Amino acid sequence: MSYSRFEAMELLGKRLTDDALVILSLGGAVDEWYNAAPHMREASLFQQQLGCVSGEAFGLAVGLPHR
Repeated sequence: MSYSRFEAMELLGKRLTDDALVILSLGGAVDEWYNAAPHMREASLFQQQLGCVSGEAFGLAVGLPHR
């Protein structure tokens, strides 16, 4: 069985807890995540610069190890 990206994001969004962080890069994934997991909007960082996601994800992981 295969899923569309939106369907996969919906499934992932349902599994995330309130203490999860989500970091997204450019493009359609941002719009799809915004609609697929509306309850995660406040815990999501929507990045608009290419190449910044990895560094920011690492920084958040180190700075917020409990999340």
